[in-house]
Amino acid sequence: MDVSVDTNILIHLYKASSKELLLSSFDNIYVHEYIIDVELKRNSRDTYLEVEEDIKSGRIIKVNNSELASKGIKALFEECYLYNKILFAEDRGEAYAVALASVIGIEAFVSDDTKYGGPHETLVMEYIEDVIPFTFYELLFLKYLKSEINCNEFKLQFDKISAQMTRPMDFKSRVKKVLNRYHKDRSSKRDYLWLKDYCEKHNIDIRFKIRDLLDFIKK
Repeated sequence: MDVSVDTNILIHLYKASSKELLLSSFDNIYVHEYIIDVELKRNSRDTYLEVEEDIKSGRIIKVNNSELASKGIKALFEECYLYNKILFAEDRGEAYAVALASVIGIEAFVSDDTKYGGPHETLVMEYIEDVIPFTFYELLFLKYLKSEINCNEFKLQFDKISAQMTRPMDFKSRVKKVLNRYHKDRSSKRDYLWLKDYCEKHNIDIRFKIRDLLDFIKK
């Protein structure tokens, strides 16, 4: 699965020395040039320099407008971007990231903007089709399901990344949001089937994993 990413998730993951969470979760990571050259450079010089090194090494793919033009999809991209900018209350980085995913067929989008009406919630509600959203803690949840990390490591990594935010998140409440998103009776058909396929692919007993996680957050 390929992914398009927003500005703040890059800043928070790189500052927390947790970039491997992103880099190991997807086949290819795409970022529009505006996010790198304008927002990231302006908001976190250190992160910008580190991301530039990962672009040079091929771990991250920076997409330029000239490349979109050469593929004949720049006009479609700009139309999608303008629509998203209105949808996301004029946030240009989020609008660029989701537009990029939509027009070149990137399956996923990662952001830590979970406010109501923001890109994650909008994509969860499928107002924009064909792009599945993830937060950093949902990526940690998937690694937990695969037993790459245990419950305690899940929380430690969550807290380390959350600490980079202006308003750190609460682990227990975010775990409950994840479980609610993928609950059979509350989830969208898309998300429920996606996680079902994911668990089958990785031979995961999800009932066992969720029971252990719920026991952990009750302690």
